[in-house]
Parts: sequence; C-alpha cells; structure tokens
Amino acid sequence: MAEPVAVFDPVDDLRRRLVTPDAWRPPAAVAGTATFTAADLMAKVFPDPRWAVDGVIPEGATLLVGAPKKGKSWLVLAMGAAIAVGGVALGKIPVAGGDVLYLALEDTERRLQERLRILLDGEPAPERLHLAIRWPSLDDGAALHLDLWLGRHPDARLVVIDTLARLRSDKPTNGSLYQADYATMVAFKTVADAHGVALVVVHHTRKADAEDPLDMVSGTTGIAGAADTILVLRRETSRADATLYVRGRDVPEADHALAFDAVTCRWNLLGDAAEYRLSEERVAVLRVLVDAGESLTPKQVAEALGKKEGSVRLMLRRMDQAGEVVGRSGRYTPASGAPAVTPVTLPVTLPPYVPRLWEEDLDRELPELPELQGDSDAPECGYCGAPLPLGRSYLCRLCQPDDTE
Repeated sequence: MAEPVAVFDPVDDLRRRLVTPDAWRPPAAVAGTATFTAADLMAKVFPDPRWAVDGVIPEGATLLVGAPKKGKSWLVLAMGAAIAVGGVALGKIPVAGGDVLYLALEDTERRLQERLRILLDGEPAPERLHLAIRWPSLDDGAALHLDLWLGRHPDARLVVIDTLARLRSDKPTNGSLYQADYATMVAFKTVADAHGVALVVVHHTRKADAEDPLDMVSGTTGIAGAADTILVLRRETSRADATLYVRGRDVPEADHALAFDAVTCRWNLLGDAAEYRLSEERVAVLRVLVDAGESLTPKQVAEALGKKEGSVRLMLRRMDQAGEVVGRSGRYTPASGAPAVTPVTLPVTLPPYVPRLWEEDLDRELPELPELQGDSDAPECGYCGAPLPLGRSYLCRLCQPDDTE
C-alpha cells in the first residue's frame, strides 16, 4: 500500500509556527525549495496593495515610533476611529471603511473612554472599532490570537498594537539581540501578510537624535529591518506641530508636517514638512520687518534672527519675487499684500478644566486657572504633551491619575 502524500497547508503552517516557533520547523520538502522563473513571475497578476491611510499606512507591518508622550496614541486612535466609519484621517485623507482592532495596552477603560469621547465629539461610537486593554504576550500566543481575530473579521483593515513593549517576549535571549528583535516584528508581519491587513506597532525612539530618522528607533536595527513601513513622529517641546517621516517598501519616502489641535486632540496634515519649515522661516522674517517699523538690510534681519546673512539674503530675494516683501536699494519692507504675521504654532485653546474623581475626594479647593498668556511658551502635559496654560504644572484633564489604577 502506497504511503499517503503529505499536503502542505499554508494556514496550518502559519498557526504551527506561531504557537511553537522554536520547536517546529517546516518539512524538508517545502523548507525553502520552492522556485519559480522570472517569466512565470512576470506573467502573474497581483492585486494592488490595500491602504489603511493612503500614502501613510499600507498593508503589512508598520512601525510607528516617537518619543514618549508626544501624541502617538492620539494619532493611531483617531486613524482607527476614521477607518471604522469610512471617514477622513489626518483631517484630509479619505479612508475606506472596515473593522479595526486597537490594543490600548497602556490605558485603562476609563482613560480610553475619555479619549474616545473627545475624538468623537458627540458622534456615535463606531461599531467596527474593536478595543482591548489586555492581550497575551508573544510568549503566550499573541500572534496566534491576532490571527484568529482576523479570521473572524475578514473585512478588517487596521490592527494597532500600542505598545510593542507590552507584548514582547520575556524569555532570555540566548542568541543575539538583533535576532530577538527581528523575530518579534516577523511574528506580527507574518500575521499581517497572511490576512492582507495593515498592522501598526507603536514603539519608542531612543533618546539621542540621529541624522537618519530610522536610526532613532529604540532597540537594534532588527525591529526596523523586519517592518514593511516605518513612521517616525517628531515633535519639539512646547509646540503644537510635528513631522511624520515615512519610509517603506511599498510607500514613497515622505516627510509630512502635522499639527495637533489641543481641543479636538486630533492630528491634522499640513503638507510637506520642508515647505512648512520654509513657511515658518518666512513668517519669522516678516515678523522682524513688521516689528522694526522701517526698512531693514539682510544683515540687520539676520542679526535679529540669529541666522547667517547669506541665507537670509537669499530668503529675502525669494520673498521679494513672491510679492511678500518689497526690496529697494538693498533694504526690505513688508509688502502691502503680504500674508498677516501670525504665530506659527496653532492657537492653544483648552477646554474647561474639569476636576477628576480623585480631586473631588480631596478636602481642599482647587486653585484658580490663570488666563492663557501665549502659545509658543506654554508648558506641556506631562503625559500626552498637550500644551497647558502658563504658570501651572499638572497633567491635562485626560491624563490625571485614574482612581481605578
């Protein structure tokens, strides 16, 4: 009697690798021996990759990194809410609707509810936005549970893991740290590829800055190397604007300028970061000319800005050509039709201060909230980075200690 022929099942293969990644190895007959010709490959027709957010998050594994408390969670939660209803992400990018799984592993239900209440702004809660504040670690089958959830939700378009540290393996690494980091991301990438879904893993940047944004990813290069797409959110202290750097296998390299609205707690896309930075420099030049009340030479403007005279001279010439300033005999004044000089950062408007339960239990009166005196010098919330009024040092109303924690 002939021996039965083993049939390779890719789905079963995936599940066995996720459950016992160390003990199981694929059969020798299929372990890296499948080949195809270039002619066969070129004859195939593949569907276009699906986008969760066009130009920013394609299908596959995406790594979103940024410094702690700079607004990463607000960013992914708002994107998830937009996709769950087929709305608009980042203030201007239409997104297709689908199921979304958001693992808010650093939040409590209370804080997550408050964040959603602000983001929704009175709109009904999306039925297709699925939430969890606990999930098994990789040691306990995190990837397998994601695979099973996606199997029950075939129309899912986005999965968010916030953050990577909550699901990483606690086992000691017998090999290199690079291999451990690479294997961690590969586990999530395998699930994303099997279901054709966008899976975003939130992670932190290292403390030191770097010329290449990818060098800012905390850990070894194995984490970024295994991801299909890397997003780097960079935001300076006490500013409402930031940049979102994008690089990946299936997405054009880009650097977007974003603005954080402290009232709606949403990130809005402003455009290309380089063009936005250029506009900031022009606003600074116009402010110097307006404050002077008379025509100035490039040298005088450079001294006021603390910049090199040559670069300021070139900037003034371009602004003259654009009709923003008027140059005569080497001196410049604002043009009558030039844009109004306004602060570069978005106006900081805070909702009314609402005492939380833990404060209501205290037998004391809360101090009066002073008037907001300015935008650019406002301190930040110690948790999420939202601007706060001058003279006060506390967390914003969303990030105050939770009495359930």
